[in-house]
Amino acid sequence: MPVAYAQNTPPVPTAQSGKGNSDLMASNTVRAIFRGVQQITVHSYTNPQAQTTQVAVFEVVANLAHRRYVRYGDGLLAAGTIFTVSMDKNHPGQPSSIVDEISQMQVGEEAVMKIDHLFLFADPEGQNIRPCTRLARKPSGTTTAPTTTAPIQPTVPAGATIRQPSAPRPVIQPGNGSGAGSVFGIEDDNDTIVE
Repeated sequence: MPVAYAQNTPPVPTAQSGKGNSDLMASNTVRAIFRGVQQITVHSYTNPQAQTTQVAVFEVVANLAHRRYVRYGDGLLAAGTIFTVSMDKNHPGQPSSIVDEISQMQVGEEAVMKIDHLFLFADPEGQNIRPCTRLARKPSGTTTAPTTTAPIQPTVPAGATIRQPSAPRPVIQPGNGSGAGSVFGIEDDNDTIVE
């Protein structure tokens, strides 16, 4: 019995085939502080009329990760950088749940965010977009208080005598059998010597 194989035929291009496709140019993962929501005016080549859009404003506290996939990709979002996130639930590349999560945030609240730089292929020309693809809010009620650690105290065996060295002295290690030791290093004045 003959075996029938399916032919591998390329898809027929249509006017809509490029819509929605994009290239990942760069990615930043940052810890950022929410600064509020603002209305901004946006101009584009495709629409001569200025449009108003709503964005969430964030300030970078620390960059946790950055990767540039092509040389035209965004650079590192450094601490102190102000950036915006679209509050449009239909923003390409951005889950609508991100807008819901940001809507519940209070000014001054922190979040860890992944901001991608995408080149979106669209007619008549492509465009660069920067969606927030992931967001994790800092749990409420937690604070980042500075931690202080006490200096480490050496453990001293019972009956040992502790003395502080007055001057650096060499530490001698056993030699190779010739009767002479070799100098390995110098002790620091801050070292505690237990005898």
